[in-house]
Amino acid sequence: MIRFAASKRVFSAYVFGMILSSAIPMSDAPDTPLFWSKINPSLQNLLHIPMFFGFVFLLYNVIGKNRLKNLSRMAMVLVVSILMGIVLEGIQIFVPGRYPGFGDMLLNLVGALLGICFIMILYSRITRAKNHSPAETL
Repeated sequence: MIRFAASKRVFSAYVFGMILSSAIPMSDAPDTPLFWSKINPSLQNLLHIPMFFGFVFLLYNVIGKNRLKNLSRMAMVLVVSILMGIVLEGIQIFVPGRYPGFGDMLLNLVGALLGICFIMILYSRITRAKNHSPAETL
C-alpha cells in the first residue's frame, strides 16, 4: 500500500478537503461557488459515498499494519468514520444554506462500509497470493 509518511500527508490533505467541502455555502448564499450550485442536490448527497470510501482507504493505510490486528484496524476505521461523519454534519450547522442530515450520515456510513468491504477483499486476495506457493499451481 502507500508508504506511511506519504499516506499521512495524503490523508491530512484529504480530510482538509472533506472539511472544506462541508463548509461550502449552498442555495442562494452569495458565497456559493458556481460549480457547486449547478450540481443536482441528489447527486451532491450521493457524493458522500465515494468521499467516505476514499476516507476509509486512506485511514486504513495511516493506521499501519504493525500497530493493530486487521479486525481491530477495521473497527477503528469504522468508529473514526462515523465520528468524522458526525463532525462534518455538525460543521454544516454554521454554514449558510447547509444543514445536518441523518440521511447524509447514513450515506457516509454506506461509503465507509463499502470501503471496508473493499479493503477486506483486497487484503484477503493479497494474503492468499502471498501464501500461494508456485508448486500448488502444477
